[in-house]
Amino acid sequence: MLRIEDAAPYRGRIDERIAQSWGEKIATRGVLYDVRDYPCLAVLDGEEFLGYLLYRIENGECEILALESFKQGRGVGSALIEEMLKRATERGCGRVWLVTTNDNLHAIRFYQRFGFDLRAVHIRALALSRTLKPQIPLWGEEGLPIAHEFEFEIALPERARLVSLPIGPNAELAAGIVRRAFQTVADAFQLTPQNCPSHPAFITAERLEKQLSAPNCQSLALVFRGAAVGFAALLPVKEEGAFELTRLAVLPEKRHKGYGKMLLDACAQRARSLGAAKLCIGIIDESEGLKNWYAAFGFVETAKKRYDALPFTVCEMELDLLAKGEEKE
Repeated sequence: MLRIEDAAPYRGRIDERIAQSWGEKIATRGVLYDVRDYPCLAVLDGEEFLGYLLYRIENGECEILALESFKQGRGVGSALIEEMLKRATERGCGRVWLVTTNDNLHAIRFYQRFGFDLRAVHIRALALSRTLKPQIPLWGEEGLPIAHEFEFEIALPERARLVSLPIGPNAELAAGIVRRAFQTVADAFQLTPQNCPSHPAFITAERLEKQLSAPNCQSLALVFRGAAVGFAALLPVKEEGAFELTRLAVLPEKRHKGYGKMLLDACAQRARSLGAAKLCIGIIDESEGLKNWYAAFGFVETAKKRYDALPFTVCEMELDLLAKGEEKE
């Protein structure tokens, strides 16, 4: 399981790696930064060091100065950014931003897929950077000239808040969020009302209200600037001391801003306060990205099951709430 740490024990290796990739100083937006002066995060799997993120926080903003993953396809970059979003939010930052050059096609695709918005294109910005750092090459990936800077940002949910949502009078609101959020899943796995009528993408307000009417059921909404952008619910299960996390949903246009993690943390804390020892969830087994997302926060796979009514395998996962609580203390 991936974990993020402050990078002090690995700083020598990181500074050496940065020097190999970018040199001892990094030029962005006409400013030269000595990498040794700024904090860094490291991502590890067991004792294996997999990557780092160098950043600076100033004037209520967090800039990512450098990010590198040594192992592709293992969620290293995403895990680092998720942690950076969390820390920047806790520090009261209004945004996390970064600059990359026009030739860095892999990074441009990655940041946009993650949810960064293109804030600005700084035309011919590398001419100024080369006056500060002449060793910047003229040509980059696929023979493209290195000439312009692309500025990407994620606006942080510093004003987002979680509220309890009584499901009765709010069933249609909650169902609408769930349908929109899960429609992307339905599209990805070709689910329809005919082959999978029970999927959340097709849920009605009446069905959702019935599902969440059990005693001790808890429903939460995430509200940002007066609008509900996320929803999640907790259902008590037959096993004593356990809750099922269900219908965790974030609107597609609001993803990759830390909202899902906020909902997950709130549900875990709510379940823990109700005396639960574990949190359970069932997801589509073929959804590797979602499985990795939950695993990054401590969920472990416990079973795989097939149901006649479902055109996919269900992966069951659990979070040990007692262990999670001990870590936070």
